[in-house]
Amino acid sequence: MATVGVAAGLGLEDLSFVCFDAHDDLETPSTNTNGYFDAMGMSMLKGESWHNLIATVPGFKPLSLDCLVYCGLRDISDESRQKVKDMKLDVV
Repeated sequence: MATVGVAAGLGLEDLSFVCFDAHDDLETPSTNTNGYFDAMGMSMLKGESWHNLIATVPGFKPLSLDCLVYCGLRDISDESRQKVKDMKLDVV
């Protein structure tokens, strides 16, 4: 959720960013069965989850992840790895 706040606070239309994390954080409440909120940051940034919650962040607009680079992505399921590949996200 902090990522959403920072993105909204910057107020930039064209935002690029690097995500330093071993996980993709693309989970949503419907794909995550353990309720681990921290695994959903990127899906919130895209506007794909927690719609009522992110609507409370002043100035928030969903972002495209076209300008995202994952750095250190390694601890993800085969399904998540395929999702990252299908989305054509850069990984180093």
